[in-house]
Amino acid sequence: RTALYAATWLEKAGEVLAMNPRSAAQMALRAQALAEMAGAQGAQASALLLSAQVCLHQGKGKAARTAAQRAVRLFKQDGDLQGEARASFESARAELMSLENGTREPTQTAWESARQTAQEAVRKSTALGLDDLAAAALSQLAKAQTALGHSEEAAKSSADAAQRLQKAGSNADSKLAKFAHMSTQPAVAVKPGRDELDKDTSLVTLPTDPDEVEAARMFAHREAAARSQDQPTALVRQSTGLLVEATTSLPFQVAMRRDKAGTPSQVIARYYRQARSIKRMPIIDSPAA
Repeated sequence: RTALYAATWLEKAGEVLAMNPRSAAQMALRAQALAEMAGAQGAQASALLLSAQVCLHQGKGKAARTAAQRAVRLFKQDGDLQGEARASFESARAELMSLENGTREPTQTAWESARQTAQEAVRKSTALGLDDLAAAALSQLAKAQTALGHSEEAAKSSADAAQRLQKAGSNADSKLAKFAHMSTQPAVAVKPGRDELDKDTSLVTLPTDPDEVEAARMFAHREAAARSQDQPTALVRQSTGLLVEATTSLPFQVAMRRDKAGTPSQVIARYYRQARSIKRMPIIDSPAA
């Protein structure tokens, strides 16, 4: 009885899909829940397929793809090859929509995935002799091939789509025929990944900004000075008589506020031990800080 209720809700959802997608989505979800309770995989798969179509109608490519992929798995488990082929086509539509509306980054890998999904839909529909579905899937495949720069393959897929649609004749589903006639020109081009950008010799190298170079030098100097604080402080006396830290040239009083390797008395003791070992105070000719 629960399965019957699920079928009823599913039928109602299909009837209102074009006029009221939001209501259709709610009905499809209810049908899916009832089918799952009844353990009716076929009805559950059909509800997911309808949910995918609703999401596509609303421009929600990512949600449509998730629902369509789940429908493919359930149809396959239920042995419904025709349902599996239709769900594969909707999955291909959803993947292309995600790329074209910006939900998914249109990288080379993403477009390649879309091409494979469309190719799978073509294979399944062709095996079942579903010419109108194969024509629609071939149109989606041609779009992915165009985006990837496979112009000859895209032209062949478009020609095959026209032949399949002609073969289907008056028996062709009007919605599928509409998809088969859609433009195969993708709305967005393939976005090159980091590797492609690194290899692109046509990219213009901007001139170096002197201010940026100086800022980078100062940053590197400060980083080196910070790292040096982990080592014992070494003091030197400049020609002006100022006692400074050897690495950073900071005056002793300032250096000791940053020092992590000993107390001021310990640093001074090291300095005088070094001075006595060379019999005179070390002097370095460096600019005063």
